[in-house]
Amino acid sequence: MEKRVKQGSIRSKFVRSILVLLLLTFLLTLAVLLSFVRAYFYTNFYNNMKNGIKTSVDYYENSIAPTGTLVETLYEDRDSWWRTRSARVQIYDANQTLLLDSQGSLKRESPNLMDVEHALLGRTEYQIFKAESTGEHMMSVSVPLISAGSVVGVLRHMASLEQVDQNLGNITRLFFFIGFVITAAAALLGLWLSNWMVRPIRELTETARQMAVGRYNVKSPVRNNDEIGTLARTFNHMASEIAKKEELKNEFISSVSHELRTPLTAIKGWAITLKDPQTDPELLAMGLDIIENESDRLKAMVEELLDFSKFSAGRVDLVWSSVDPKDLGRFVVSFAEGRKEREAKDFTFSMDPSMEPFQGDENRLKQVLINLIDNAFKFTEPGGAVFVDFFQDAQKTSLVVSDTGIGIGPDEIGKVREKFYKGKHSKSSSGIGLSIVSEIAHLHGGELYIESELGQGTSMEVVLPREGHHAKKI
Repeated sequence: MEKRVKQGSIRSKFVRSILVLLLLTFLLTLAVLLSFVRAYFYTNFYNNMKNGIKTSVDYYENSIAPTGTLVETLYEDRDSWWRTRSARVQIYDANQTLLLDSQGSLKRESPNLMDVEHALLGRTEYQIFKAESTGEHMMSVSVPLISAGSVVGVLRHMASLEQVDQNLGNITRLFFFIGFVITAAAALLGLWLSNWMVRPIRELTETARQMAVGRYNVKSPVRNNDEIGTLARTFNHMASEIAKKEELKNEFISSVSHELRTPLTAIKGWAITLKDPQTDPELLAMGLDIIENESDRLKAMVEELLDFSKFSAGRVDLVWSSVDPKDLGRFVVSFAEGRKEREAKDFTFSMDPSMEPFQGDENRLKQVLINLIDNAFKFTEPGGAVFVDFFQDAQKTSLVVSDTGIGIGPDEIGKVREKFYKGKHSKSSSGIGLSIVSEIAHLHGGELYIESELGQGTSMEVVLPREGHHAKKI
């Protein structure tokens, strides 16, 4: 069962990613900032309370404690040393008994006396809690009262944190507002950036759609010199190459149609002529010869097309065997001698007498030589010459076909091996012969090399490894 592909544009994914990243960053930053701000406000509040209570404690220890016990000083209210307007005051004795509350209540307000317990151990301590009577958020600071070197009680100040919490709430709302503004601005920026980034991709997609319906002349705009720009240039180059291949293919179809029509026209014409029972026997014989020759030519073209189809589809198998260069040479001579006489052209074959058999597909190599020799004769004027040379060294075997013909221009020499390419000369045929030669050479693990100079002739060399490539298919 195929996995369902999730729908969604790059643009929406990009914007969502930015928003999620910003939101997470904002929340994390807000949490850290609020933690620091809360700690700052509470610490400042604690320090103010501690400084206020320290004044009372110092006065008690230096001036009041030497004059009597803690309880006595409270009952006698000596100098009201504990009074303050900034906090609610509680005084505990060494047994944690509440001796005094500035509001006249004997409720301790906090759920426990942790700060008082620590103060009785000689340490200044604070506690944050909710008041049991009012529900207010409060802070208490407890400081030990020392007399004659011993802790005799605890002075405890309690103050409401409501104003501090209100200030923290205002700051939190301000941070949220700033975060919202930043997130909204970032979202708009992300939307603009996503449009800017996705635009060339959309253009590439539209170009691909146009190409899919056969419009290969379309071009994708190259807006930047980045990866997308490089992709657009590559895409445009691909479109140009496809357009060229399409043009070559159309020319190839037109050329093949013309070449197939020529022998068919001759066959049909002579067939009509030979229907006449009064046809002269000599004319009859000539007509039958022409029909036979044109049928052979038609068969050869069809076989070449079938071969080309197999090569293009990668369905060509080589029949490997030991190839005797002498047998190959005799085949070349027998093939070329007839054309030499008919076309009034010289033909020379030479072979290194020390050549040894090599691995290859003999029939395919004959096909290579037929194509190369046929081209050499075709593009060589009467009085010119065609040469075939075989030679060998320790690693490779070379089959060379050269001529003194019209040659190939520098603008064409790199294209003649391409599929469907038909040369500019009127004698150029379908444009698949040299393509097949090159493919057969590659199947053998070899290469086709072409050297030519316009007006001076052409040399085509097929270089094959002596041990063979043993590739089954291309």
